[in-house]
Amino acid sequence: MALMLWGFLVSACGTTWTGSIGAILAKNNQNGRVFVREVPPEMGAAKAGLFVDDELVAIDGKPVASMASDDLHRALSGKVGTRVRLQILRNGESREVVVERGPLAAPTPLDDKTAN
Repeated sequence: MALMLWGFLVSACGTTWTGSIGAILAKNNQNGRVFVREVPPEMGAAKAGLFVDDELVAIDGKPVASMASDDLHRALSGKVGTRVRLQILRNGESREVVVERGPLAAPTPLDDKTAN
């Protein structure tokens, strides 16, 4: 199952932005392992040094193996500019990565020149 963890929401008043780490993750529901599948450039995950195929082991010290997809999303989402501490495995080595949450640009409508 792929989790889209790059997006943003704007509160009703329009001043509080909720962001995420800027990566697409996939969770194996049989064993609970979570892997990075995409790291768009210029997003928080890329800036922090996450790579495709990194295994996410913990979020702020909490193991991800028993988390449901919604729990993962909540743990990685937060106010834009706040940071989240990720424990990852890369090539068998455990690493800690701190990612700053950020919004993503919403898709823009086609420019009038390209619509003609």
